[in-house]
Amino acid sequence: MRFTATKKGHSRRDDSNTAEPQHQDSAQDAGQFDGDEEITFLYEVGEGVAHRSYGLNVARLARIPRRVLDIAARKSQQLEDETKKRRLGGAAKLLANVLGDSSDQLDHLISSIEQL
Repeated sequence: MRFTATKKGHSRRDDSNTAEPQHQDSAQDAGQFDGDEEITFLYEVGEGVAHRSYGLNVARLARIPRRVLDIAARKSQQLEDETKKRRLGGAAKLLANVLGDSSDQLDHLISSIEQL
């Protein structure tokens, strides 16, 4: 069962046993003055998962101090970079299975991927 409540006071009950991913839709623009990304959270629920986290945007709306946001942004970027590198490494291993035993080609592929 899923129960959804909105800020407008509407509610909805869903008795189905399936849990489908949903996210709050948003619109984003580059900030006009400080260069920060401007996010407008819409009062709509979209199908599927959100393509990224908006935690830093919510923290900025909550007026978390700028120095804390800067540290969090660096840590978030590091985590995204590490995750991307692991995924690319996994893709390279899968491709290695397709290529066979040609380690020279695999080394060249991995080197090329790491430069992305």
